[in-house]
Amino acid sequence: MHARRALSCTVVAMPAVGCGAGPDAGVAGGGSAGEPVVGVILPDDEASSRWVEQDSPKLAQALRFAGVEPLIEQADHDEARFAAIADDMIARRVDVLMTTPLSQAGGVAVEAKAKAAGIPVVDYDRISLGGHADYYVSFDDLDVGELQAEGLLECLRDRPRARIVELRGSPTDHNATLFAAGWTGWSRPTTARRAR
Repeated sequence: MHARRALSCTVVAMPAVGCGAGPDAGVAGGGSAGEPVVGVILPDDEASSRWVEQDSPKLAQALRFAGVEPLIEQADHDEARFAAIADDMIARRVDVLMTTPLSQAGGVAVEAKAKAAGIPVVDYDRISLGGHADYYVSFDDLDVGELQAEGLLECLRDRPRARIVELRGSPTDHNATLFAAGWTGWSRPTTARRAR
């Protein structure tokens, strides 16, 4: 159990290590040289290329740097595929399961299965509210919203009559909710000051 906790801590620290590398996936079941294995399920490669072009290679590099064998899969924005990949990784007894859930319900269901199997879970970039994740690794989402507002207002500095349309995203998307809170908290007072 101490080895799994140490491995979990390594997984939490590793995203800062990543620097561009080629996409790769490892082999579960103890790794090729007996290393611990981290199963990673990323959401898709169609809606955003970042999951394949950025996250996947950087996570693989960071995990290898930490002496951990990566097993990285894309769920192709398909809930059934996400669940099937998770079931396979749990059956193969990965040492840690890192997921970017497609939905709250899907993430919670996978985390419950992993917990029942004694596998620590890391929510990566998207949290499963009400789930069983041991760790959550993400950006400072409020800060992201503030930076979005700052960038927009900077672009509109010379266009005082510009109209702004707010698209907040799904209320079930925790990240979208926090981005909106950061945007609203930063932009509203500034907009009001500019209007005076």
